[in-house]
Amino acid sequence: GQVNPGAGRGQRPVPSGERRGGVPAHQAPRRAAAPPAGERADKGVADLLRRVIEAKGCLAALKGIRTVVADSRTVLQLQQGTLPSTTRTYIVYPEKSRVNAEVNGAQTSQVYNAGKAWVKSPAGVQDAPPPMLAEFAAGVRRDVIPMLIDAAEGRLTARVMPDQKGRDGRQMHVLEISGPAIDRVRLFIDDQMLIAGQAYSRSDPAGRQILTEEVFSDYREVSGVRVPFEAQLLQNGQPILTRTLTNVVLNGPVADTIFVRPI
Repeated sequence: GQVNPGAGRGQRPVPSGERRGGVPAHQAPRRAAAPPAGERADKGVADLLRRVIEAKGCLAALKGIRTVVADSRTVLQLQQGTLPSTTRTYIVYPEKSRVNAEVNGAQTSQVYNAGKAWVKSPAGVQDAPPPMLAEFAAGVRRDVIPMLIDAAEGRLTARVMPDQKGRDGRQMHVLEISGPAIDRVRLFIDDQMLIAGQAYSRSDPAGRQILTEEVFSDYREVSGVRVPFEAQLLQNGQPILTRTLTNVVLNGPVADTIFVRPI
């Protein structure tokens, strides 16, 4: 989608009156005028977005996903060492999610439901404080599947950014997605048109900016959609956690009651 800066180099100008392929220059067909830069950019964005969606599974397949249930093993990186846990994540599009985790034998749950959030731990059930609620909501909006759908259908803005190297040294296409309710998210696209990572900035409770990166790998097909089974989370370049999916079910049954806050 980007203009090739080397195109046409090394060609000499054709003097007036010189023949081209046996046709006098004044009779040679004229080249069509190049489309405006904005139109070329729009076409480049649409083409890259289309190829990414097709690699993911196709637009119809993504729009057909109503629920996701995923089991995983996660390892949290702490200053004093690592902390493993097992998790089960439930997603009901467009705005419900729940993560159940078991850490050192203790059960916790974090739930977001249409603008409200609550947390369950051995200490009891509590409403999520405002910063946590804001981060839960932002996490729902940054979900790759609805982001791609909304960008393809014009509800979010997509831009092609200059290529850059990923953390593994490979050259990546960069697609930036933004909108009124979502801060800029940059998707890093590999040569297979798979999303190898995403990056975004957010503020911590003290107001400091944190660059968060998610690196994706080990894509496998699940019900016609390619899903990354390995992920790593980094903040300001420092590894925070790794996640390995052990099972994924798309469009399986999810009881609505699991998103209701206990009284």
